[in-house]
Amino acid sequence: MDKRTMYVIYSLKSDRWSDYELCKRLNAFYDNKTYHPFTRVEIDKILRECCADFIATSDDPAREVRRYFLLSDTWSTVDEGEYHRMCQFLGTAQVRNSETREYINGFEDMEGFD
Repeated sequence: MDKRTMYVIYSLKSDRWSDYELCKRLNAFYDNKTYHPFTRVEIDKILRECCADFIATSDDPAREVRRYFLLSDTWSTVDEGEYHRMCQFLGTAQVRNSETREYINGFEDMEGFD
């Protein structure tokens, strides 16, 4: 999993999913000296790339594909479209084994996140 995907997932786990919060986090990731207001098209493209990267590098890609598509019915009561579905999917990605507390699914320690 690439660093940007991990950064976005950790960001979604720790912050609200507003465009503003994601823009702040993405600006920090890209080390932008001046604030760049990412457009919705840019954010959606980044989220799609992160979903694909996470699924491809997860321990069980088929499970993650099912989780994205099948559980979307569960999220549909609060779902406002693809953006929220992607945020929900990435924000609920399992980072550690619940028993051993070891990193799974390609995650590792990332500075600035617990």
